[in-house]
Amino acid sequence: MGSIRAGPLSEAVQEPEGYLPLHGFYEDHFALRISGDSMADLIQDEDVVLFKRQTVPDFPGQICAVRVEEDDATLKYVDRLDEDHFALRPHNPLYPVVE
Repeated sequence: MGSIRAGPLSEAVQEPEGYLPLHGFYEDHFALRISGDSMADLIQDEDVVLFKRQTVPDFPGQICAVRVEEDDATLKYVDRLDEDHFALRPHNPLYPVVE
């Protein structure tokens, strides 16, 4: 379990803070503590969210922990724009969509 920023893109740094022993989950699952408010009122600052590691979302508008390039990450809805492009959409309207 580590953390991810729900706000502007920020540096992706792996800093595990602990482990959640959950039965029925596998190595492709991980939990992140959320910081920031781009997904508020849906996901709050300090919430812990469970994710499944995958390369593309299962459905349009899925909430994902997203790595952008090699250095940045954020928590957003992911919308496919075309075959190779996605938009990262916040829940909080005070934040811009990132394309």
